[in-house]
Amino acid sequence: MGVNCIAPLFLTLCAVICGCEGWRDIERYGKLKLDFLRGFFPYPHGVPSDDTLRRFFRHLDPDKFRVCFTEWIQKLDLEENRHISIDGKVSRHTFDDDLNPLHLVSAFASDCRLVLGQEKVDSKSNEIKAIPSLLSLLNLENAIVTIDAMGCQKEIAQIICDKGADYVLSLKGNQSTLHKDTVLLFQDESELKEQDVDVHQTIDGSEHGRLETRTYRAIEIPAELKENHTWSNLKTLIEVTSHREIKKITTEEKRYYISSLPKDALTLSKAIRSHWAIENSLHWVLDVSFRDEAAGWDNAQLLKILNQI
Repeated sequence: MGVNCIAPLFLTLCAVICGCEGWRDIERYGKLKLDFLRGFFPYPHGVPSDDTLRRFFRHLDPDKFRVCFTEWIQKLDLEENRHISIDGKVSRHTFDDDLNPLHLVSAFASDCRLVLGQEKVDSKSNEIKAIPSLLSLLNLENAIVTIDAMGCQKEIAQIICDKGADYVLSLKGNQSTLHKDTVLLFQDESELKEQDVDVHQTIDGSEHGRLETRTYRAIEIPAELKENHTWSNLKTLIEVTSHREIKKITTEEKRYYISSLPKDALTLSKAIRSHWAIENSLHWVLDVSFRDEAAGWDNAQLLKILNQI
Protein backbone atom coordinates (compact mmCIF):
# COMPACT_ATOMS: atom_id res chain seq x y z
CA MET A 1 0.00 0.00 0.00
CA GLY A 2 1.64 3.23 -1.19
CA VAL A 3 1.95 6.60 0.52
CA ASN A 4 -0.98 7.93 -1.53
CA CYS A 5 -3.20 5.34 0.16
CA ILE A 6 -1.78 5.57 3.66
CA ALA A 7 -1.99 9.38 3.89
CA PRO A 8 -5.83 9.52 3.83
CA LEU A 9 -5.98 6.71 6.40
CA PHE A 10 -3.60 8.58 8.70
CA LEU A 11 -5.55 11.82 8.28
CA THR A 12 -8.84 10.08 9.08
CA LEU A 13 -7.43 8.27 12.10
CA CYS A 14 -6.09 11.50 13.63
CA ALA A 15 -9.31 13.37 12.88
CA VAL A 16 -11.59 10.72 14.42
CA ILE A 17 -9.44 10.56 17.56
CA CYS A 18 -9.91 14.32 17.87
CA GLY A 19 -13.69 14.03 17.62
CA CYS A 20 -14.48 14.40 13.91
CA GLU A 21 -17.54 12.45 12.79
CA GLY A 22 -18.06 13.23 9.08
CA TRP A 23 -16.05 13.75 5.91
CA ARG A 24 -16.38 17.53 6.09
CA ASP A 25 -15.13 17.49 9.69
CA ILE A 26 -12.13 15.42 8.60
CA GLU A 27 -11.34 17.82 5.74
CA ARG A 28 -11.55 20.85 8.07
CA TYR A 29 -9.32 19.11 10.62
CA GLY A 30 -6.76 18.36 7.89
CA LYS A 31 -6.62 21.97 6.73
CA LEU A 32 -6.15 23.22 10.29
CA LYS A 33 -3.50 20.60 11.14
CA LEU A 34 -1.71 20.43 7.79
CA ASP A 35 1.71 21.34 9.24
CA PHE A 36 1.35 18.56 11.82
CA LEU A 37 0.25 16.02 9.20
CA ARG A 38 3.16 16.94 6.89
CA GLY A 39 5.49 15.83 9.64
CA PHE A 40 4.47 12.27 8.67
CA PHE A 41 3.40 12.45 5.00
CA PRO A 42 4.06 15.13 2.34
CA TYR A 43 0.48 15.99 1.30
CA PRO A 44 1.91 17.95 -1.67
CA HIS A 45 -1.54 19.19 -2.80
CA GLY A 46 -2.96 19.64 0.68
CA VAL A 47 -5.40 17.28 2.34
CA PRO A 48 -8.08 15.42 0.33
CA SER A 49 -11.51 17.02 0.06
CA ASP A 50 -14.51 15.50 1.75
CA ASP A 51 -15.69 14.05 -1.60
CA THR A 52 -12.28 12.49 -2.24
CA LEU A 53 -12.25 10.92 1.22
CA ARG A 54 -15.74 9.54 0.66
CA ARG A 55 -14.74 7.97 -2.67
CA PHE A 56 -11.50 6.62 -1.21
CA PHE A 57 -13.18 4.74 1.62
CA ARG A 58 -16.04 3.58 -0.62
CA HIS A 59 -13.51 1.80 -2.86
CA LEU A 60 -11.39 0.43 -0.01
CA ASP A 61 -11.94 -3.36 0.15
CA PRO A 62 -12.16 -4.25 3.89
CA ASP A 63 -11.27 -7.90 3.27
CA LYS A 64 -8.12 -7.04 1.32
CA PHE A 65 -7.25 -4.39 3.89
CA ARG A 66 -7.51 -6.99 6.65
CA VAL A 67 -5.22 -9.35 4.72
CA CYS A 68 -2.62 -6.58 4.27
CA PHE A 69 -2.87 -5.64 7.94
CA THR A 70 -2.47 -9.26 9.08
CA GLU A 71 0.54 -9.78 6.79
CA TRP A 72 2.15 -6.65 8.23
CA ILE A 73 1.51 -7.82 11.79
CA GLN A 74 3.08 -11.22 11.04
CA LYS A 75 6.29 -9.50 9.95
CA LEU A 76 6.69 -7.59 13.21
CA ASP A 77 9.27 -8.85 15.68
CA LEU A 78 7.01 -9.37 18.69
CA GLU A 79 8.33 -10.61 22.01
CA GLU A 80 8.62 -14.32 22.61
CA ASN A 81 6.32 -15.91 25.20
CA ARG A 82 3.92 -13.04 24.62
CA HIS A 83 0.41 -12.88 25.99
CA ILE A 84 -2.57 -12.66 23.62
CA SER A 85 -6.08 -11.85 24.84
CA ILE A 86 -9.10 -12.80 22.77
CA ASP A 87 -12.36 -10.98 23.44
CA GLY A 88 -15.44 -9.65 21.67
CA LYS A 89 -16.94 -6.17 21.67
CA VAL A 90 -20.00 -4.50 20.17
CA SER A 91 -19.29 -1.07 18.66
CA ARG A 92 -22.61 0.59 19.39
CA HIS A 93 -21.67 3.75 17.48
CA THR A 94 -21.62 1.75 14.22
CA PHE A 95 -24.79 0.61 12.51
CA ASP A 96 -26.26 -0.11 9.08
CA ASP A 97 -29.75 0.74 7.89
CA ASP A 98 -31.05 -2.20 9.91
CA LEU A 99 -29.51 -0.65 13.04
CA ASN A 100 -27.24 -3.65 13.69
CA PRO A 101 -24.00 -2.44 15.30
CA LEU A 102 -20.64 -3.94 14.36
CA HIS A 103 -19.55 -6.86 16.56
CA LEU A 104 -15.86 -7.78 16.44
CA VAL A 105 -13.68 -10.38 18.12
CA SER A 106 -10.17 -9.02 18.62
CA ALA A 107 -6.79 -10.56 19.34
CA PHE A 108 -4.74 -8.20 21.51
CA ALA A 109 -1.06 -8.53 22.37
CA SER A 110 -1.03 -7.30 25.97
CA ASP A 111 2.74 -6.83 26.26
CA CYS A 112 3.06 -4.43 23.33
CA ARG A 113 -0.53 -3.08 23.37
CA LEU A 114 -1.17 -4.06 19.74
CA VAL A 115 -4.22 -5.46 17.96
CA LEU A 116 -3.07 -8.51 16.00
CA GLY A 117 -6.31 -9.19 14.15
CA GLN A 118 -10.09 -8.96 14.21
CA GLU A 119 -13.02 -11.06 13.00
CA LYS A 120 -16.57 -9.84 12.45
CA VAL A 121 -19.40 -11.84 14.01
CA ASP A 122 -23.17 -11.63 13.68
CA SER A 123 -24.06 -12.06 17.35
CA LYS A 124 -22.60 -12.88 20.77
CA SER A 125 -23.32 -16.59 20.30
CA ASN A 126 -21.32 -16.63 17.08
CA GLU A 127 -18.09 -15.64 18.83
CA ILE A 128 -17.52 -19.39 19.17
CA LYS A 129 -17.39 -19.62 15.37
CA ALA A 130 -15.34 -16.45 14.89
CA ILE A 131 -12.56 -17.26 17.38
CA PRO A 132 -11.20 -20.31 15.45
CA SER A 133 -11.19 -18.23 12.24
CA LEU A 134 -9.29 -15.44 13.99
CA LEU A 135 -6.77 -17.83 15.57
CA SER A 136 -6.05 -19.37 12.16
CA LEU A 137 -4.74 -15.98 10.94
CA LEU A 138 -2.27 -15.50 13.78
CA ASN A 139 1.24 -16.63 14.55
CA LEU A 140 0.81 -18.05 18.06
CA GLU A 141 4.19 -19.73 18.52
CA ASN A 142 5.27 -19.55 22.19
CA ALA A 143 2.29 -17.38 23.12
CA ILE A 144 -0.10 -17.68 26.06
CA VAL A 145 -3.68 -17.21 24.84
CA THR A 146 -6.40 -16.19 27.30
CA ILE A 147 -10.12 -16.23 26.48
CA ASP A 148 -13.23 -15.72 28.59
CA ALA A 149 -15.81 -18.45 29.17
CA MET A 150 -17.40 -18.03 25.73
CA GLY A 151 -14.19 -19.37 24.17
CA CYS A 152 -13.76 -22.25 26.60
CA GLN A 153 -14.29 -24.91 23.92
CA LYS A 154 -12.37 -28.10 23.09
CA GLU A 155 -11.98 -27.11 19.44
CA ILE A 156 -10.47 -23.74 20.38
CA ALA A 157 -8.06 -25.32 22.88
CA GLN A 158 -6.98 -27.78 20.18
CA ILE A 159 -6.28 -25.01 17.66
CA ILE A 160 -4.18 -23.08 20.18
CA CYS A 161 -2.08 -26.13 21.01
CA ASP A 162 -1.70 -27.11 17.35
CA LYS A 163 -0.23 -23.67 16.68
CA GLY A 164 2.44 -24.08 19.34
CA ALA A 165 0.84 -21.96 22.07
CA ASP A 166 -0.60 -22.47 25.55
CA TYR A 167 -4.03 -21.48 26.78
CA VAL A 168 -5.66 -20.18 29.96
CA LEU A 169 -9.44 -20.38 29.56
CA SER A 170 -12.09 -19.07 31.94
CA LEU A 171 -14.27 -21.94 33.14
CA LYS A 172 -17.97 -21.37 33.82
CA GLY A 173 -21.33 -23.04 33.45
CA ASN A 174 -21.17 -23.51 29.67
CA GLN A 175 -18.78 -26.40 30.46
CA SER A 176 -21.01 -27.52 33.28
CA THR A 177 -19.53 -30.96 34.04
CA LEU A 178 -15.90 -29.85 34.07
CA HIS A 179 -16.83 -26.71 36.00
CA LYS A 180 -18.72 -28.72 38.63
CA ASP A 181 -15.87 -31.23 39.01
CA THR A 182 -13.34 -28.43 39.39
CA VAL A 183 -15.38 -26.60 42.01
CA LEU A 184 -15.88 -29.81 44.02
CA LEU A 185 -12.19 -30.60 43.83
CA PHE A 186 -11.16 -27.24 45.29
CA GLN A 187 -13.85 -27.51 47.97
CA ASP A 188 -12.53 -30.89 49.11
CA GLU A 189 -9.74 -29.85 51.48
CA SER A 190 -8.84 -33.45 52.28
CA GLU A 191 -8.28 -34.11 48.58
CA LEU A 192 -6.25 -30.92 48.21
CA LYS A 193 -3.94 -32.01 51.04
CA GLU A 194 -2.93 -34.94 48.85
CA GLN A 195 -2.29 -32.62 45.93
CA ASP A 196 0.78 -30.45 45.51
CA VAL A 197 -1.02 -27.10 45.43
CA ASP A 198 0.92 -24.08 44.21
CA VAL A 199 -0.30 -20.81 45.74
CA HIS A 200 0.32 -17.17 44.87
CA GLN A 201 -1.29 -14.12 46.47
CA THR A 202 -1.49 -10.47 45.49
CA ILE A 203 -2.81 -7.47 47.41
CA ASP A 204 -4.00 -4.32 45.66
CA GLY A 205 -5.08 -1.16 47.40
CA SER A 206 -6.25 2.28 46.34
CA GLU A 207 -6.52 5.73 47.85
CA HIS A 208 -10.32 5.39 47.76
CA GLY A 209 -10.29 2.73 50.47
CA ARG A 210 -10.54 -0.30 48.19
CA LEU A 211 -8.45 -3.31 49.20
CA GLU A 212 -8.46 -6.51 47.15
CA THR A 213 -6.62 -9.72 47.97
CA ARG A 214 -6.42 -12.33 45.22
CA THR A 215 -5.38 -15.87 46.05
CA TYR A 216 -4.41 -18.13 43.14
CA ARG A 217 -4.35 -21.89 43.74
CA ALA A 218 -3.14 -24.16 40.95
CA ILE A 219 -3.11 -27.96 40.86
CA GLU A 220 -2.34 -30.59 38.29
CA ILE A 221 -5.54 -32.09 36.97
CA PRO A 222 -6.01 -35.52 38.62
CA ALA A 223 -5.71 -38.52 36.31
CA GLU A 224 -9.36 -39.50 36.81
CA LEU A 225 -10.62 -36.06 35.80
CA LYS A 226 -8.24 -35.97 32.85
CA GLU A 227 -9.69 -39.24 31.56
CA ASN A 228 -13.22 -37.90 31.89
CA HIS A 229 -12.44 -34.55 30.25
CA THR A 230 -10.42 -35.01 27.06
CA TRP A 231 -9.10 -31.52 26.40
CA SER A 232 -5.96 -30.94 24.34
CA ASN A 233 -2.90 -30.83 26.60
CA LEU A 234 -4.95 -29.94 29.69
CA LYS A 235 -2.56 -29.86 32.66
CA THR A 236 -3.75 -27.44 35.31
CA LEU A 237 -6.87 -26.33 37.16
CA ILE A 238 -6.88 -22.90 38.78
CA GLU A 239 -9.03 -21.29 41.45
CA VAL A 240 -8.90 -17.52 41.99
CA THR A 241 -10.44 -16.13 45.17
CA SER A 242 -10.96 -12.35 45.16
CA HIS A 243 -11.55 -10.87 48.60
CA ARG A 244 -12.59 -7.20 48.41
CA GLU A 245 -12.98 -4.62 51.16
CA ILE A 246 -14.59 -1.31 50.15
CA LYS A 247 -15.51 1.10 52.92
CA LYS A 248 -15.87 -1.72 55.45
CA ILE A 249 -18.06 -3.76 53.07
CA THR A 250 -16.53 -7.16 52.35
CA THR A 251 -17.28 -9.37 49.34
CA GLU A 252 -15.70 -12.56 48.04
CA GLU A 253 -15.79 -14.16 44.60
CA LYS A 254 -14.30 -17.37 43.23
CA ARG A 255 -13.40 -17.92 39.59
CA TYR A 256 -12.02 -20.99 37.86
CA TYR A 257 -9.73 -21.58 34.88
CA ILE A 258 -8.17 -24.44 32.93
CA SER A 259 -4.74 -24.29 31.34
CA SER A 260 -2.19 -26.20 29.30
CA LEU A 261 0.58 -24.53 31.34
CA PRO A 262 2.29 -26.23 34.30
CA LYS A 263 0.94 -25.45 37.80
CA ASP A 264 3.01 -22.33 38.36
CA ALA A 265 0.61 -20.04 40.22
CA LEU A 266 2.74 -16.93 39.64
CA THR A 267 2.86 -17.39 35.84
CA LEU A 268 -0.83 -18.25 35.71
CA SER A 269 -1.77 -15.22 37.82
CA LYS A 270 0.10 -12.91 35.42
CA ALA A 271 -1.71 -14.42 32.43
CA ILE A 272 -5.12 -14.09 34.10
CA ARG A 273 -4.53 -10.48 35.15
CA SER A 274 -3.02 -9.58 31.76
CA HIS A 275 -6.25 -10.60 30.08
CA TRP A 276 -7.84 -7.42 31.43
CA ALA A 277 -5.46 -5.37 29.26
CA ILE A 278 -7.84 -5.90 26.35
CA GLU A 279 -10.54 -4.15 28.40
CA ASN A 280 -8.34 -1.39 29.84
CA SER A 281 -6.06 -0.68 26.87
CA LEU A 282 -8.26 -1.54 23.86
CA HIS A 283 -11.98 -1.47 24.68
CA TRP A 284 -11.63 1.55 26.98
CA VAL A 285 -9.73 3.49 24.27
CA LEU A 286 -12.38 2.59 21.69
CA ASP A 287 -15.14 3.75 24.04
CA VAL A 288 -13.47 7.00 25.09
CA SER A 289 -11.48 8.08 22.00
CA PHE A 290 -13.73 6.60 19.32
CA ARG A 291 -17.03 6.76 21.27
CA ASP A 292 -17.87 3.14 20.52
CA GLU A 293 -20.49 3.02 23.26
CA ALA A 294 -22.37 6.06 21.97
CA ALA A 295 -25.48 4.98 20.09
CA GLY A 296 -25.28 8.00 17.82
CA TRP A 297 -28.75 7.55 16.29
CA ASP A 298 -30.19 10.50 14.41
CA ASN A 299 -33.86 11.50 14.36
CA ALA A 300 -34.69 9.40 11.29
CA GLN A 301 -33.26 6.27 12.90
CA LEU A 302 -35.06 6.92 16.17
CA LEU A 303 -38.32 7.42 14.24
CA LYS A 304 -37.75 4.09 12.50
CA ILE A 305 -37.36 2.37 15.89
CA LEU A 306 -40.50 4.01 17.27
CA ASN A 307 -42.50 2.91 14.22
CA GLN A 308 -41.46 -0.68 14.86
CA ILE A 309 -42.72 -0.69 18.46
